[in-house]
Amino acid sequence: MQANISKWYIALRTIALVGLLSVLLYIGIRIILSSTGQDKAKYKKMFMDWLTALCLLFILHYIMVFILEISSMLTKMFLNNVMDNQNKDILMSSLRSSIELDQTFRGTASLTIMYIALVILTATFTVQYIKRVIYMAFLTMIAPLIALTYPLDKIKDGEAQAFKMWLREYIFNSLLQVVHLFVYCLLVGSSMDFILVNPIYGIVAITFIVPAEKFIRKMFGFDKAETVGTLGAAAGGAAVMSMVNKMKQGGGS
Repeated sequence: MQANISKWYIALRTIALVGLLSVLLYIGIRIILSSTGQDKAKYKKMFMDWLTALCLLFILHYIMVFILEISSMLTKMFLNNVMDNQNKDILMSSLRSSIELDQTFRGTASLTIMYIALVILTATFTVQYIKRVIYMAFLTMIAPLIALTYPLDKIKDGEAQAFKMWLREYIFNSLLQVVHLFVYCLLVGSSMDFILVNPIYGIVAITFIVPAEKFIRKMFGFDKAETVGTLGAAAGGAAVMSMVNKMKQGGGS
């Protein structure tokens, strides 16, 4: 996917650059035709917003790399608490050993049920992380269009809604694995011995990862993020369909 993402990112960055040059041409014409000092001040502010968007266009990939590096660093920190020296899950390995050593039917049955539950949850989270990879690829590819919407949103109401939405989504989805690992270490990694004695606690603790994710999302304000479809509409629609209307609104006000 890396090659395709890179190809589309470069192509959309070129389109965004052409769009920004068109916006610059519009702003320059408006500055030349403006007759009052108030109009000139307004269009000079629009030029500063355009300059900010141009800077964003060429530094967004550095911002994304920085966010991903932080996420990778935090992930490695938490992995030491849940993986052994052979890169095997400590809980799964302990469960398999306990099932082999346990001689009672009740103990073997409860541990087996927990092991099956863990396998199901692993499959569920695997699907979720595949969706996350696709979502992150989408957010990466449309990043140049988000830079293009920055001056257009500023022209309309002075707020860069699309950029804020994109940044919020990118940060949280990149840190999603860290959030899951944090909750897992907190509830499971620190209670390995207790879970082997009380498997029901382990199952409940692991299934609590999703509600904990929603709580953390709400606590830090990431619940305000929009869906993929809305984000795509904000990027593509603002960049193409609404460009002329926003320019007209900026010039007529």
